[in-house]
Amino acid sequence: AVVSTQSTGKFMEEKNNDIMNFNNQLANLQMQLEQAQSSAVKWESVWTHIKNTAARQTLLLGRIKMATHNLFMLINKQMKTKAEPSESTEQQLQKIQIYIRDLTEIIQETGRQSDTK
Repeated sequence: AVVSTQSTGKFMEEKNNDIMNFNNQLANLQMQLEQAQSSAVKWESVWTHIKNTAARQTLLLGRIKMATHNLFMLINKQMKTKAEPSESTEQQLQKIQIYIRDLTEIIQETGRQSDTK
């Protein structure tokens, strides 16, 4: 009976140790879960910021393209030329630059001619 009580006590002690180990593992896993959830919230916030920034940049690019196209159309109207619809924004900007350069030269030349009179 003494051996049985000792082996029961030893068995109980082992099982209590097992339970404590499982509880420690559970606590560690819960801590890892909380860290992962915290990290997920942080990265979701970063992702939202990236999407918002991209949306703002896309909107700005659209406005720039629209303003470029409007200026391009005004220049074509002024020059009485027909715009090609397939022209890219870059091509439009190049034509705008040429127009401004030519117009600046005309203004400067006109100024020089009036100064000599």
